[in-house]
Formats: sequence, structure tokens, C-alpha cells
Amino acid sequence: MHIFNIDDRLKPLKLSTYQHIFSCDPVVADDKYAYVTLRSGNSCFRGVNRLDIIDISDLTNPKFATSMNMSNPYGLALDGIIYLFVIEG
Repeated sequence: MHIFNIDDRLKPLKLSTYQHIFSCDPVVADDKYAYVTLRSGNSCFRGVNRLDIIDISDLTNPKFATSMNMSNPYGLALDGIIYLFVIEG
């Protein structure tokens, strides 16, 4: 997961990278956390099904916060700052 500053949209500035297992994964974020679903059963074939939560309160130093095992997550979305929707396939 790469974090960029896009204040100047013509010249994005890379702030940091958070490395996790290679997987096909969507990411959504709010001001404090990034939410990443990792899924098996696709062309990435990594055998992991979980939601990872990454603390991005310091954008230059993202840190693992926690994870939750899932059956087969297909995507996710944020609704403001209250709800995180995770779709199970």
C-alpha cells in the first residue's frame, strides 16, 4: 500500500509504503486508519481472507493495528466516519 500527498495533483509526492503479503486488495481510508481486505480465490492465489486495519495517523509511518479473519471478502467502503462496509463473497 503506497501513501501519496496529492496537494499538487500534477506532482504526487510519495510519503510511505506499507508492505503486507502480496494480494489483490482494495483499500479505503479515513483520517486515522486504512482498511485493506485480502482475499484468496482469485488470480492472486495467496490463501488469506482477512481485513487488515493500518494506523495511518502518521502518514510517513503507517503501522499495523489489527486484523480480522473473514470467509471471502470482496470489497469495502466507508460511509463517513461511522461505518465500514465489507462485502463477503
